[in-house]
Amino acid sequence: MKWKSFKHRFVPWVAANWSTRLVRSVDSHSLIEKQFEALSQLKPQLETLSLILKPLTPLAFKSNLSDTNQLKYQTLCSSAVKSLFDINNFTLHVSPSLQAEGLGVFVNQGRVKESQLVALYPGTIYLPLQPILLQSLHNSYILRCVDGIHIDGRHTHLSRLIYRSCAFRDVNSSSQLTSDLSWLSLQPLNPLSIGQLVNNQSREIQPNVEYIELDVPGSMVDEYGYLLPNCCYGPRLDAKDASSKI
Repeated sequence: MKWKSFKHRFVPWVAANWSTRLVRSVDSHSLIEKQFEALSQLKPQLETLSLILKPLTPLAFKSNLSDTNQLKYQTLCSSAVKSLFDINNFTLHVSPSLQAEGLGVFVNQGRVKESQLVALYPGTIYLPLQPILLQSLHNSYILRCVDGIHIDGRHTHLSRLIYRSCAFRDVNSSSQLTSDLSWLSLQPLNPLSIGQLVNNQSREIQPNVEYIELDVPGSMVDEYGYLLPNCCYGPRLDAKDASSKI
């Protein structure tokens, strides 16, 4: 593992270099407007998806689906994509990206307008001081938020096991998942759950999307949590007031 790619998650190095850290200038009013707009776009999309996907049980997310269930899964995926296209006027697909950069996200149909919500960043949410060292080794999918929260968006290895464990831990009293597991297959039922595959800018290519950090209200998490591709590493102590970072 290369030190230069890991040092930003190594607390002693961060503390020693804090004084030389560049301070990002953010227009707080503009940021709040963007967050509100993103949330206002997210809710109707979740409402639409819930009409299609709510009958699913945790069994629908197992990797060894029968042929019948696999066909049902593919049908639901297609229906979800079509439903969001009717709202967004674009669809996305995952395919090989820049040379040596792995997979990337591309517009498959339609066109993305400025300020449109494109995708959600999936993964396990770690609060500051929660252990993430082992999961971070050789892991380029960890997103650090400005408030010190980390989101581990890797769908394989230890990260996958931890996400599944936390998701099934939080199954509610009606045996319904409170977070989406399907993004682990890279063919998520929620077409928005591919944000971890959006490539960062390179020296040759400028970015055409930006990250907006959102705290999804607890009421929305309770109602549509099974469509959101995030779960908390620690238990939700107060589900009524709990929010989710995306």
